[in-house]
Amino acid sequence: MKGTLIMEKITIKNFIDEFNKRGTESLKDQYIKDNLEIIPYVPFIKKDALIGNLLKTTMIDKETGNIKVNSSAEYLLMTRIFIENYTNLTVETEGFFEEYDELKKSGLFDILLIGNDVTAPLIPYEEIAEFKHLLSIKKSDILQNKYEIHSFITEQVERFKTLGEATLTPLVDAVSKKLDSLSDDDLRKILDDYKLKTTANFKEV
Repeated sequence: MKGTLIMEKITIKNFIDEFNKRGTESLKDQYIKDNLEIIPYVPFIKKDALIGNLLKTTMIDKETGNIKVNSSAEYLLMTRIFIENYTNLTVETEGFFEEYDELKKSGLFDILLIGNDVTAPLIPYEEIAEFKHLLSIKKSDILQNKYEIHSFITEQVERFKTLGEATLTPLVDAVSKKLDSLSDDDLRKILDDYKLKTTANFKEV
């Protein structure tokens, strides 16, 4: 498990197959000790990058860039990150669904990530807690930043609307007063000119 030598990579499925062949708990424990490597610490920068990619995949719509949370995908990918970055186990399938099910059925999920009243999880609890904390605050950052951008845009729209009303209202009032001062003949001439121009613009070539 922990040691100076780096153990070779092994697929989750192969590891579980061999693990399940052991008939007793003591043999299973020994197999874990002999074949499973636990990485006790992942650097902060790597955690931050992993979490960024996780949230980009499970929280942001690829087409629109809008917030679109997929909590079950987040949980599944987070589990995959723990397995791939804290052990020498590797994933074969694209979606990780099959490996997840095998880990749960074999009991290795609890051994690696949950522990029990007597035994701590093999992946250090402190690392799991820190990762989840960073995930939570980075998710909060995304939501806050998106909200602030939306608020800024809304504020600008309202400002331009107010500015437009302030600018256009005097202009409309001036035009109205000018039209009121024109005679019926002058108004009719303006209307006729407008009709002629509109007809010319839509005339087929």
